[in-house]
Amino acid sequence: PQYAVTVKSGLPSGCAVYEGTEVKRDGDTITLVVWNSMPADPNVACTMIYGIAEHNISLGSAFESGKTYTVVAGDRQVTFTAQ
Repeated sequence: PQYAVTVKSGLPSGCAVYEGTEVKRDGDTITLVVWNSMPADPNVACTMIYGIAEHNISLGSAFESGKTYTVVAGDRQVTFTAQ
């Protein structure tokens, strides 16, 4: 089976946009690093509206059935057992 995780990340202003997610795997631990971007021009005016981006991130299918894995994103972590 294919595995995926839904990631929500904060966008600290109206100019911030979700850039992508880097997936790093080290044995049984999958670490997600979420990247947001801002305009390079420091003179761009941005609203002070906090937003949230939600994305489904594929973890692939290279998981051993019956084995427990940990997914870490920021200060959150969740475990799952592969089927």
